[in-house]
Amino acid sequence: MSQGAGTVSFTDIIKENTSRMLREMELQSPTHFQIYSDMYKEYLHMLDNVFGMLLLSERELLDRMAGGADPGFLDRFGRSADRTTDHVLSQLDGYGDILQWYAKARSQGMKAFDRYMHSMIGAYSEALRGATWWAAAYGPASDAAPDTPASPPSQSNYRGA
Repeated sequence: MSQGAGTVSFTDIIKENTSRMLREMELQSPTHFQIYSDMYKEYLHMLDNVFGMLLLSERELLDRMAGGADPGFLDRFGRSADRTTDHVLSQLDGYGDILQWYAKARSQGMKAFDRYMHSMIGAYSEALRGATWWAAAYGPASDAAPDTPASPPSQSNYRGA
């Protein structure tokens, strides 16, 4: 902490350390995103290689067949493959939409939580400001060291003096 030893508060220490951790997390975010992006690209590259190897094996088989494959069969297979591809592309679009919805919902949830916490901290601050009656009514305990907060009232006189 850069403040003098006598002026540092509990909340100053917590705030400074929290800020340090959050700054580090923010600095590391691009690296983490890049790592996931690289892994995803590698996964897609691996799938492309697998299908490429399958294509070579299939071509060898079809080249060895007498007269090649039946043109009618190839036409039907091509239409079926196109429908399957269209279906997969549609699912990929839907997945992208779900991810966008999810990110938006999470963001809205975080903003709502932030507003809630601001409200609660505001109420807490008001309660602390109103607690000056405590020191006025009960004062510090007689055996307490200087600058020590007053001990809480007992249950019997909790409703005030």
